[in-house]
Amino acid sequence: LTLTRYVPGETLGFHFDERPTYAELIVGLSVCGQGRLLLGHTNGSKEVAPRALQQPNVRAIDLPPGSLYCLTGMSRYDLRHAIVHDGAAERISITFRALK
Repeated sequence: LTLTRYVPGETLGFHFDERPTYAELIVGLSVCGQGRLLLGHTNGSKEVAPRALQQPNVRAIDLPPGSLYCLTGMSRYDLRHAIVHDGAAERISITFRALK
């Protein structure tokens, strides 16, 4: 269980959650604040540049307050993911991961 507080403009760069450490299913709950989950094949850089959203290999999923998302299968192992907090208020999220 991870509780994360994002301030406006803060991002969590493109990454994979450690495959040998965590079980397949990862669940995120947006408690408050707006955000976007980015999924895509990236070049390995963690940077989330504005141009990332314009790349054909990156998709954005809005995360309004109260939203729940699950990463499993292709979204968990084949695509990197990032979180962009572009709202005016802080965003708080809870991430659930089981250890292997």
